[in-house]
Amino acid sequence: MLRAASRRRPLAPFSPRSTPSRARLMFAARLALVLAASCAFVVARAEEPTFEARTTTRPTSARAGEDLRVAARVGFSDAFSSSRGARLARWSDAFDASYATVELHYRVMWDDETRVVAMTRAPSPSPSSASASAPSFEGAIPASNLPTRGGMVRYWIVARGLDGLYARKPSRQGDHYGAVVDAEAIGGETTLPTLFVFASDVAGSERDDPVPCSVAYHEPGRVVRFYDGGVTIRRRGSGRRDKANMFGKGGSKDWPKRKFKLDFRGKAFRARWDENVPDVETKVEEINLHSSFDEPGGTTSYLRETLAAAAFKRFGVKAPEARHVVVRRNGEFFGLYVMVEQPDDSFLARAGLDPSGSMFKAVHWKYSNLRPLVQHSWVPCEFAPEWESGWGPCPEVYRYAAVADPDETRAVGELKAFINDLDAVNRGGDTSRLWDVVDVNAVVKEMAVQTALLHQDRCAKNYFVHRNPSDGKWRRIPWDMEDAFATDYRDRDGRCDANGREPCRGDSGTYCVMSCEWWNSPYFCDENHPQDIFTESDGRSTWNHLVNAVLKDGGARDAYARELQRALTTLHLSGFLEDTARATAEKIKNDAARDAKKWGRGDFAASVDALVRQTRDRAATLREYL
Repeated sequence: MLRAASRRRPLAPFSPRSTPSRARLMFAARLALVLAASCAFVVARAEEPTFEARTTTRPTSARAGEDLRVAARVGFSDAFSSSRGARLARWSDAFDASYATVELHYRVMWDDETRVVAMTRAPSPSPSSASASAPSFEGAIPASNLPTRGGMVRYWIVARGLDGLYARKPSRQGDHYGAVVDAEAIGGETTLPTLFVFASDVAGSERDDPVPCSVAYHEPGRVVRFYDGGVTIRRRGSGRRDKANMFGKGGSKDWPKRKFKLDFRGKAFRARWDENVPDVETKVEEINLHSSFDEPGGTTSYLRETLAAAAFKRFGVKAPEARHVVVRRNGEFFGLYVMVEQPDDSFLARAGLDPSGSMFKAVHWKYSNLRPLVQHSWVPCEFAPEWESGWGPCPEVYRYAAVADPDETRAVGELKAFINDLDAVNRGGDTSRLWDVVDVNAVVKEMAVQTALLHQDRCAKNYFVHRNPSDGKWRRIPWDMEDAFATDYRDRDGRCDANGREPCRGDSGTYCVMSCEWWNSPYFCDENHPQDIFTESDGRSTWNHLVNAVLKDGGARDAYARELQRALTTLHLSGFLEDTARATAEKIKNDAARDAKKWGRGDFAASVDALVRQTRDRAATLREYL
């Protein structure tokens, strides 16, 4: 038996003396995989073997003066379904690496030239290695060909075998791996995360239509993550796209230091929102980069959005997270930014809300205040009564934002029903259904924090509404808090009531938000305290119909008063706002100085002092009311 066995033909799929065909290679690979599966006794099904390459060394950061080394394994592999339903991947030993050509392709920044380096067979691992049957190949991008400090090199693996066998890694054509030169060293210049953005169309990235880009993200003490393929960048922010804003007021979309939105292919970006919880990450599809360029009072503290997010969190309000990052564009320092979480299904899941519930963003400066629907059949726009057909397309009023639920038609019906219920309260005085359709406890908490922070731009837009499908109740989710901690003057420090002057002005150009009861009232956003004072374009209709309905119900109004008193104590009188502002300012001061120098934003320390002074003044005003 032993002699007969020794004369038996070996099970190797081909002899090195002959050239195997692709069919024989595929048959041998399939046989080897099936044999391995049957020996394991856990595999229920084997699929068609695939010729592929897998990277084993895939650097995301390069060091200047050193070659960038990449390694990959190449061969046949397959996925198996185990008896327990798990997906397993195995390499087949039915592959002779001598018939493979493996190349490392790379491109430096936006060079048109694609350079190629032949990858060579690496020494085989020990027989005991689990991946011993997968031949390894190594290659290096020469240090002399790397870009300068902060630059990007993108690379990919191409493997070819007999009879047209082809594999690419990343597998999607046009996607790349990437590395940033001296990324860790650059990240070490700050205590904040560094976001590297690479866009060949710089002008396009500052307009409305998304343009492709690549992104690298580095947090201190963590590996660099590189994102390429399906990543886009565009500007974001308010303002008319086709003509100048009213009164010549510039929209945030046109700030010299733009606000940006980064959109990834699926939930690819890993965000760690709370730096004090190091192991909790959220995979997200979008992130927002807010520039803090034009803050109330003519100063730039860079603190308003992160301080507001911290206040909501401390008070238990479901709200997007925000943290500071340093943004570098195409290798150069671009600015100190606030990375803000996008309210979407990832946010809802993180916040403990149901992602399958209907959610809408209020986007119009006037019409998205949950006002009644238009009842006249001749009006083409249900939310815009004066928008007759001759005016062109209806304006966007509510933007559907529930990614997890594709049934927008049903969701719009739910929103319309909600608006009708609010109308019954506000016009008819019937509050009987208010507690059935509104999560009153959640809404009054959010209202209390908004009032405590004196967020002026919140009545008609800058919020989302979300419906919990289990009980049918709606709540508001705050958004775009860059105008929190409002001041009397947009472009300078000071108060309208200084030296005994009249604190409330009737002209359209001055909003004395700190001094005048119209805006500083705890009842701001009700029908007696609309956001705007001008009469043209019906500006005085910009009060919020949800806020007004809550304040019409005695029980809800009392609940709001209690929460506002608690917000005054918890946020202001406890010292939380001032202490958090000072601590954050200390952390970001070096990057704030760099940003202020680049963008001409003035004295950072004075801006922080002005913000702290605003919180003290606001606390004093609230104590008078309460």
